[in-house]
Amino acid sequence: MSYQPAGVYQPDHWVIASHDPKYGPQRTGNTSITSNTAWVANLAVYVPIWINRPGTIFEWFHFNGTLTTAHNLDFGLYNPDFTKVQTLGSTAGGTVASALNNTTTWTNLDVAPGPYYMAFADDSTRNITTSGDVAGLYQAMGMMEQTSSSFPLPATATPIAYTRAFLPYFGFTMRTITV
Repeated sequence: MSYQPAGVYQPDHWVIASHDPKYGPQRTGNTSITSNTAWVANLAVYVPIWINRPGTIFEWFHFNGTLTTAHNLDFGLYNPDFTKVQTLGSTAGGTVASALNNTTTWTNLDVAPGPYYMAFADDSTRNITTSGDVAGLYQAMGMMEQTSSSFPLPATATPIAYTRAFLPYFGFTMRTITV
């Protein structure tokens, strides 16, 4: 059982996602995550987040768009200087269209509170479920991208300003108790 101060509810399990204003930048613009976007092969996306209490990351997830194309993906957590904390490594992604996919081979990672970047990369042009906004909005929220040497995710990222008009829906689940 985890410690909870009196009068403060803190769940033992929670999710941090790429579009979550509680742990990341406050979203403006289109809040709908229903776009079906053809991914850019080997594009890595870095989303700034704030983890507000210690916990263990135990799974990652993303949503496939339509089509059933085979693909490989990678997820990871980076420090603010873009040094890798941990990545999954190239892993076969699900081929079911319009479905939630979660990892099963991630090694549990204990993390301290603080700022991080969560990362997602895919090696194919399969469709991914995203939000769709005007170009520049995600850049203003601090998103970063990398196209060169970005799959699988690198030990040290060298991202540039985000130039896309879409952002994939992905994230991870955390816990403070053993499951």
